[in-house]
Amino acid sequence: MVERFEMGVDVIVCRQAINYWWSRTRVRKISRMLRDRESRFVFNTFGDPPPERMQVRRYEHDGAQFIELIERWGDRVYHLQYRSMVGAHFTVFRWIDPCILDEDLGESFAHHTVATRGNTRIYTAWEANG
Repeated sequence: MVERFEMGVDVIVCRQAINYWWSRTRVRKISRMLRDRESRFVFNTFGDPPPERMQVRRYEHDGAQFIELIERWGDRVYHLQYRSMVGAHFTVFRWIDPCILDEDLGESFAHHTVATRGNTRIYTAWEANG
């Protein structure tokens, strides 16, 4: 679900992309980049940690059949997704504890909020004048 913000957009990253590149240093850079623009940094990620034992899901979405396998070892998540008539995609990304996200955002931005929708957390961070 996409919500309309009454402001312009400077940067958009793909859904859950932060799990591939998050670091305190990068968050500081984003904060500095947005500070003078009165902009917000909005992203989403998992609400709960992915399972430590392999989980298999089968489902249908928009007429396509999907099979997903997902498993977490420590902070690494291994994810295989197969979509009918398209093929398979495998990726490895980092599980980031919500405490780390809150800490890093708190150090770099004046304000941040978290909204939860199902197993997704949507973060919004901004400066006092934003």
